[in-house]
Amino acid sequence: MSGGNIWRNQALRAAIWIAVILVPTTVNSFSRLTEASWRGETVPTWLPFTLEYSSAIGMWVVIALYLRARRWVVPAAIGWKRSIAAHVLIAPLFCLGHFLVMNGLRTAIWSAFLGRAYGLNWVAELPYEARKDFPSFATFVLLAAILERLATDPAPAPVVARAKMATIEVRTSSRTLFLRPDEIRSASAAGNYIELATAQGDVLARQTMASIEEQLGAGFVRVHRSHLVARAEIVRIETNASGDFTVTLRDGRSLPGSRRYRDRLDTKTASEEAV
Repeated sequence: MSGGNIWRNQALRAAIWIAVILVPTTVNSFSRLTEASWRGETVPTWLPFTLEYSSAIGMWVVIALYLRARRWVVPAAIGWKRSIAAHVLIAPLFCLGHFLVMNGLRTAIWSAFLGRAYGLNWVAELPYEARKDFPSFATFVLLAAILERLATDPAPAPVVARAKMATIEVRTSSRTLFLRPDEIRSASAAGNYIELATAQGDVLARQTMASIEEQLGAGFVRVHRSHLVARAEIVRIETNASGDFTVTLRDGRSLPGSRRYRDRLDTKTASEEAV
């Protein structure tokens, strides 16, 4: 794990999510008892804690499901407009999931320990809970984005280019091109071809990834078995919980990276390149 970034520690991140729900849940439980005492009501001590913690468990369940699906709905994966639309669709599902888990737990507890049904009024309680859950969901989305930002490694410093850069030979189906490495932004496997992304457009080369990687040299780094990128083009690296990552380039494209190649992103010095 490069750089010793503590925010990439899964235990720490899990503890933060637990604390975010656990602290207000506990405070609310004691507050319910205090308010009942002020009103002169006798409330069993277990009741507010059961109500609040069943809600907390429901919230943890839907947060966990959202975090697992989040990689497919973030702006880096599908763009801002689609990401916002996706979250608008997810929000009511988030609220409904919390409501179902929470009241499912309460129903089971009331049946098992009290021998009676838990009084649930869907018409009144679902809108009431939704009014609280929608802003909570927005807060959790923001927290997830902050934690991901803190866990994101800074882009490696670009390798100093050589004063005189030779061209490489690129064979297409009908011609042979001579390109400078600094004209190439990335190389990706495309069936029996290699797709080279250049400032002038994409080029399909009849070569292997291994041969292209050897020709391009230290100014490029393999991030995935199917993707090779110019170090100088990398602007952001986002690592997910599994150790895989996404590399964002200067032209806005995002390419997947495999944890197998994560250590190759450690930047080589210009002197190492010149040797």
